[in-house]
Amino acid sequence: MDSDFFIVNGTLVTESSLVPNASLHIKYGKVEKISGSQANLGRDAVKVDVDGAYVSPGFIDLHVHGTGGYDSTDATRVGLSGLREALLPYGVTTVVPTLLSSPANLTHTFLNAVRSEASVNERGAKVAGAHLEGPFLNASERGVHLEENLRAPSVEVFNEFADGYRGLIKIMTLAPELDGALAVIRECKSAGIVASIGHTNATYAEARAGIEAGISHSAHTFNAMSRLQARDPGTVGAVLSSDTVYAEVIADGIHVHPSNVNLLIKLKGTARTILVTDAVKPAGTKAKEFEMGGIEAAVRDGALLTPEGTLCGSILTMDRAIRNVHSWTNLSIPEVIRMASLNPARQIGIAKTTGSLVEGKDADIVILDKQLNVKATYVRGIQRFGEANRENQTK
Repeated sequence: MDSDFFIVNGTLVTESSLVPNASLHIKYGKVEKISGSQANLGRDAVKVDVDGAYVSPGFIDLHVHGTGGYDSTDATRVGLSGLREALLPYGVTTVVPTLLSSPANLTHTFLNAVRSEASVNERGAKVAGAHLEGPFLNASERGVHLEENLRAPSVEVFNEFADGYRGLIKIMTLAPELDGALAVIRECKSAGIVASIGHTNATYAEARAGIEAGISHSAHTFNAMSRLQARDPGTVGAVLSSDTVYAEVIADGIHVHPSNVNLLIKLKGTARTILVTDAVKPAGTKAKEFEMGGIEAAVRDGALLTPEGTLCGSILTMDRAIRNVHSWTNLSIPEVIRMASLNPARQIGIAKTTGSLVEGKDADIVILDKQLNVKATYVRGIQRFGEANRENQTK
């Protein structure tokens, strides 16, 4: 593919609307210009005609452990490189690989691999940084996190995990009710790390104290957190009533009922809801049994379950999440796609370069058919997935 070309005859998905018959000039990996006409492209211009398909910003997954048989918990560059490529057919152009609660030495190995992959421009989705899910979690809501890997929160232990990786760690999920957690939340905030509430049994008051200390994110909202009750709104109530907290949701129809997804979006708005997959390595494969970080699980009726019946991540892909939410709600296509692109970009501070199709930003683009299936994926203007568009290239 040329480094200077045009995507033409597309329906552009902007932050708030659909623009038919749009033309995007892609030059050296950036969106050079957006226009509504092909009249001035020039006879020798290289054009990719998408025949009316949606031209969408690339998707950003802030919470994903694996896909396509690859697993971030093995903490190797091979696993992360494979994950980056495995996400392309689902429209993901930026990923934040996520690690379960792990010992400090394995966490450092993982972070070093993330740092190395973040510097590589070839192959798959861009790596924006790391998400540490733990180790400061409440054992009563630990899900599949191994109890021996949980730690009591303190600034000293936080530094044991984070020293040398500030700027690389984008999100840390923790339980604010644990002794010492509020100090860690404040440390996250000062280090530019998004403090995320999750795997928590916090009361409403404890969750609110965490938010006041600096929590601005909710991990897989409704799952692994104290429920909404009449006399204690719990973590769910604190998240839903906050004007500052972004809320992740796993929209697979298994982790959260579609009506609760609808409720979440109505209360948080499309500007503070973020679609994530929380996918693990069987996603995108036909595998029925797997092991991840010492945890064994199996796929049963679309759910990933341990032998004890605990949910163990998902086999959701981002394009499927978008199709699900679009079918469950009365939201427009731009509103749904915003929750998988601009919102996560803003949350981790990368919206100046990606998350929407704006002149000057990276040309991270997904071509979607009218049923919102991925036809092609471009990362920094290079087509990394999809063959159909190559047949439509003309000069």
